[in-house]
Order: sequence, then C-alpha cells, then structure tokens
Amino acid sequence: MILNNDKISVRQIFIMFIMSTFSPAIRLFPALCASYGGIAGWLGPVVAAAGLQLLIAALSSMFGHGAGAPADLGDAFEMAFGRAGRQIALVLYLAWTLLLCSVYVRYYAERLMSTIFPNADIRFFLIPMLILVGIAARGRIEAFARFSEITILLFTAVFALLFLFFIPSVKIGNLLPLTPGDAVSAARSAIPVMSIWGYITLFFFLGGHIKNRDKIKKYARSAITYITAVTALMLIFVTGSLGYRTVTRMPAPFFSATKLIQIVRSVDRMEAILLSLWVVSDFVTILAFTFIAMNIAKKLFGAAEVRSFASPMLLLGYAGGLAVASNGLELERFSSNAAVIAVSVFAGTVLPLAAYLTGAVRGRWPLKTPPDAHPGR
Repeated sequence: MILNNDKISVRQIFIMFIMSTFSPAIRLFPALCASYGGIAGWLGPVVAAAGLQLLIAALSSMFGHGAGAPADLGDAFEMAFGRAGRQIALVLYLAWTLLLCSVYVRYYAERLMSTIFPNADIRFFLIPMLILVGIAARGRIEAFARFSEITILLFTAVFALLFLFFIPSVKIGNLLPLTPGDAVSAARSAIPVMSIWGYITLFFFLGGHIKNRDKIKKYARSAITYITAVTALMLIFVTGSLGYRTVTRMPAPFFSATKLIQIVRSVDRMEAILLSLWVVSDFVTILAFTFIAMNIAKKLFGAAEVRSFASPMLLLGYAGGLAVASNGLELERFSSNAAVIAVSVFAGTVLPLAAYLTGAVRGRWPLKTPPDAHPGR
C-alpha cells in the first residue's frame, strides 16, 4: 500500500514530467520536427503547446474537482468506460509504458556504446543502469521527486549557458523566411512533439501519490511555458546552426550542433559533461516509467503492494531493451516510425481526451475545467 507520507505535489509531477521529456526531446525532436515541418519545424513546440494545454485542462477537470474525483487514471477510465474498459486500458498502457522503458534503456546503452566503448557488450551498460533503477524503484517516490527538483535546476543552468553560446552560430536564413503556407508545416511538426509531451497522461497513474490536485491548472501554466520555451530554443539553435535539410540527415543533430560552439570545443571535457547530463536524464526517464508501470500493474492485478512489481518490471525492461532493436540505427528508425508516433499520440492525448468527454457526458466530472483552489497561494 501507499504510505501516507509517500506523497508528491502537483508541482513535482510536472517537474518529473519535464525531466522525462529532456532525453527523448534531445534525441528525436530536431530531426523529426525538421522532417515533418521543414523550415517551419522549429515552431512545432509553439503549436503543440495548445494541444498540451487542452490535454492538461481535461486532466484537471477529471482530477481536480474535489469530492468524487478519481484517485488515478485507472479510476478515471473506469468512471468513463466501465470496469471492462478500464481493464483494457490498463493492459494497453502497461504494455506501452514497458515498451517506452525498454526503448529508453536501449537508447541509453547505445549512446554510451557509440561514444565510449563501441565494441563492448551492450549488457555491460544495461545491467548497471537497471540495478540502479531497481534500487530507486523500491524506495519512496517522494525521494525521486526531490531528486528531479534538484536535477532540473542543473539542466536549466547548463542549457541556459549552451543557448547563450549557441547565439553566434545561428543563421537567420536557416529559420526564415516563412510564408502563410508554412502554417500547415508548423502544425505537422507539432505531431512528434505531442507524441512525447503526451507522457504527462502517464504520470496520472501515480494519482494515489499526488496531493493538492486542485492546483493542476496553477502549476500547468508554468510547466507549459517552461517546456515550450526550452524545446523551441533548442530547435531554433540546432536548426538555425545546421539548417533543416542537414538536421534531417544527422543521427544526433543536437550534439553535432554543440560542436560548432567555439567555447565548447575549447573547454576540456565539455562533451563528457554533456554526456553525463544526458545519462542522468536517461536515468530519470527510465525510473519514471518504471514507477508508472509498477502502479499500473498494481491497479490491473489488484495488488496491495506496489514495490513487489519492481523486479518483474525491470526484468521485462531488460529483455525489451535487448529485443527492441539490434543496433542504434534500427532503434532510431523505430522511434521515427509514423505508426509508433501515432500510437504515442493516441495513448498520450486522444484516449485521455476521449475518456474526459465520455465521463463529462455521463456526468462523472464537470465539462468545464474547475477554477483554481486558493489561487493566491
């Protein structure tokens, strides 16, 4: 069962969500947004911000209306679709979350293999990470939330410096001019962004741990502003430095763009520092999905203790990490596949919105988003 003091705030949920998107955003957004949106791809996060706002408004309406609100997303699906619908949704989300965990475990290992030990056995990287995740997953989620609060400060400081150093390498001709016809391209580039930002839905499977859920709207504003600004700036600097045609053909455009920065080339071990931060981001992402998978499994099987699922989830993550792809190129193709992106958008955005509308029609929660409670606090 959940300990009374093992609670996290809505603010910490948003921080954990943001931290879990850093790693996939760095890996996938530059090439995918350039591929989907061309020269207007850097506007993808701005367009996607509207979709994220709509999604969080629906979640706020479901979870923030006080008495009678569902305890977690599993309960929300039951209130909207009935018990059978809930069980089907839980099975689908458990499979999806385990797949995501496997993908990011493999991405972490492939990154280290490509930069440090190219001829090493991939299990040399997988096993230590999963042991560390297993230890953390058996602990309190409150400790993980506090760790995320510290690491986001570190990431913000490092990215702020990088963005400052990026400015001289940005060429306006790689970003402009834009025409009215580019509005459609910008909207298309929001699709891969929402495929990752829809991860916010998964964090509401941790609803039993979340306190002050009446303040979802309050903290959502800051979270959306932050994630939109950071993602848009990253795309501006990468695309502005390399050009969108070059970005679509590069396996790691973000790191390639950083090598254009004179100060990064001159500072010893700067690339090692960036790689270390990326590994930390991978750890946060993998641990977050492990916690989520454990809570979904607990709900699905009606178990009393969530920690008993730590070992099975990690074993499945290890097996999935080995099976999901044979090499880094195949892994990138898998993540960039239109069908995989569509499934991610469906699971993260379409299905929760459908649950919200169905539940609202059935009178399970308000059709309109409730106002903030105690907005001045």
